[in-house]
Amino acid sequence: MLIRSLLNVLAGGFSLFMATGGHDWATAQSFIITVATWGIITGIVELLAAFMSRKHSMYSSEILIAGALTTLLGVIVAFVPPELNDQYGGIQNVEGSLTADVQSIGFVGAYFAILGVLLVIEAISLRAALRRRAQEGPKEGAAA
Repeated sequence: MLIRSLLNVLAGGFSLFMATGGHDWATAQSFIITVATWGIITGIVELLAAFMSRKHSMYSSEILIAGALTTLLGVIVAFVPPELNDQYGGIQNVEGSLTADVQSIGFVGAYFAILGVLLVIEAISLRAALRRRAQEGPKEGAAA
């Protein structure tokens, strides 16, 4: 848990520093590298934590889902080409372009939307499991 928190603080601090602007290296490529690195490393740490705690924790499925989605985000964002700039016209010929910034930020937004919904579902399931456990009382053979 501490490792994940430190990784999140480092990635968030670096992103906030880049968001202040005025830096020549604050580009789509540096955003992609930051998100991909954070996603892959944090996801692997979460997956390892889920496998180590799966027998002892009711939260292991939540950690497993978050780890898998975070790793997937890191891998997907890593494949976004930093020089991406595709022009398109659309049905009404409204000009626009798909850039690396838009695509990578879109992936991050989709990640948070999917993860948020899945964690709400997991929280409701966990709440029901905790209520069932409380109603059953202590197991037989357990020391008082």
